[in-house]
Amino acid sequence: MCLWEPGWLRLQCQFERRLRSLLYRERYIQHTGQHTGYYPGLCITLAYASADIDAFSESGAQGFNLSVAEQSIESTTSKIGIQINKSISTFFGVILPEFAASWTHEFQADGEEIIAAFTIDPSNAFSFTTDERDSDFFIFSLATSLVLSHGVMGYIQYEKVFDIVDYDVSTLDIGVRIAF
Repeated sequence: MCLWEPGWLRLQCQFERRLRSLLYRERYIQHTGQHTGYYPGLCITLAYASADIDAFSESGAQGFNLSVAEQSIESTTSKIGIQINKSISTFFGVILPEFAASWTHEFQADGEEIIAAFTIDPSNAFSFTTDERDSDFFIFSLATSLVLSHGVMGYIQYEKVFDIVDYDVSTLDIGVRIAF
């Protein structure tokens, strides 16, 4: 569902989407020896995702409502990167800090074609193509997990994406898991 309301105009639409994905990940971990507790690893990931978005029509914008045709979007990516983990035992539990850096390549970076028509005149459809996605970008992340007794675990992860034109994203994930 989307809602756009710039002052006097209220635009609403509803649509459904389906997402399918396939992921293969290989990770090689080498203990550094010397009892440092650091575990560097090389990660290689191949991923495929497919999304179908049903056709939908907007309402509430008088003569400016659009009917948008269904869309299918596919993405195939490869990712190669490093991860460095460490386990720190304390009297209250285990702390697991992690650093990761990866390079991602998008194989299907072409723009997507979107077909639409004004709802009041559906016979005059028009189309436009979105910008091409950047085919190469980098992701860096810092994370820490905390494992306590009695099945309690917490985590925090900060992730930043670099090198995508006109795109700035950072993600912060925080969570707690309690076994019962």
